[in-house]
Amino acid sequence: MRLFFKKLQDLFFNKKKIESSAQRVANINKFDENSDRAKNGLRFQKQVFSELHRVFDNVEFSRDYYKKQNPMCSEYDLNKMEQIYGDIVVTFNNTPIFIECVSINVEVGSPFPGSKIRNFKGKDKFYVFGWDGFRPKYIHSGTWNAYAKKIPEFNRNGRKFRKIGRWMIKNIKNGVQGTSEFRNLFEA
Repeated sequence: MRLFFKKLQDLFFNKKKIESSAQRVANINKFDENSDRAKNGLRFQKQVFSELHRVFDNVEFSRDYYKKQNPMCSEYDLNKMEQIYGDIVVTFNNTPIFIECVSINVEVGSPFPGSKIRNFKGKDKFYVFGWDGFRPKYIHSGTWNAYAKKIPEFNRNGRKFRKIGRWMIKNIKNGVQGTSEFRNLFEA
């Protein structure tokens, strides 16, 4: 937990890491909330949040969690924090667990950003994969990132992606399917 707050402090208060306005403009997020992919992803994220809220006492969307940590966060800062710490934060036994939601909209060939592999890693971080008609599957970031690194890359608009399919998620044995089962991982 101390390491998390150190990273948070470094991100917001280390002047060497703060980008100028010109750099921020150059790094504008290309997220289009009106695209079908974004709508599906946000719908899945809300579904996962609701399921987590049923089995854990303390669940927050990550943007709200980070905003509480530093009310002066800009939208840009919140976007950067979300890239590093995921979409949802569950606090269990005073320890944050970070969850990145990944909705796979098509059977074969959904793009997975290489930046997630680089940024979303740690013992307290999990991906949750899902699509309509499939119970969410939680996979530890170390497991998924090691697997995803082996998938061939492709470039789109200068960014690296990997093409993932639903069958990949179904076949990973080192994960748990279902939110109650995910909760059971922390009961020891």
